[in-house]
Amino acid sequence: MFRRALGRERRSTRATRAEYGTGIVAFDFKTAELKKLYSYWTEKAGDRPMPSRSDLDPVIDIPELTKNIWLVDVEHDPLGFRFRLIGTEVVVQYGMDFTGKRLDELDFGGHRDTILRDYEETVRSKQPTYRSHMIEIEDTMRRLPYERILFPLSDDGETVNMLLGGGFRLENEAE
Repeated sequence: MFRRALGRERRSTRATRAEYGTGIVAFDFKTAELKKLYSYWTEKAGDRPMPSRSDLDPVIDIPELTKNIWLVDVEHDPLGFRFRLIGTEVVVQYGMDFTGKRLDELDFGGHRDTILRDYEETVRSKQPTYRSHMIEIEDTMRRLPYERILFPLSDDGETVNMLLGGGFRLENEAE
């Protein structure tokens, strides 16, 4: 169980790059960090639909963002997700390190189904998915505005075999 579990989702927007076309300005990001992460993924993809994991070296390329990102292995037949790497700030926010755990093993404060749908949509569409929402930390009842993106990665350019996630608190929008 999470020491600081997610509470109710207050507001939500979700979109995929496909809904906006494939231009560089695809989402209405609120944080400079998420904009930078999106630019990084787009640059690494180049003319391909998505980059591979071997194209990325976030520790060297974007070290200031590594504390807020995670990598997820995508399992097929049946579709599932296993967390491979979790940034330190993500661990702090959730109160635990879920490296090595499957998404379906975690509760996420009752939001697992919503989170799972976003992960599945990223794999199905082969496009990034974005969500902006308000969460409550149950042990303190603090409300935290948050935005998150999931990026598909593929070794063969077709099959999504890994996801890169990034999540950032929206400092100036706390309720």
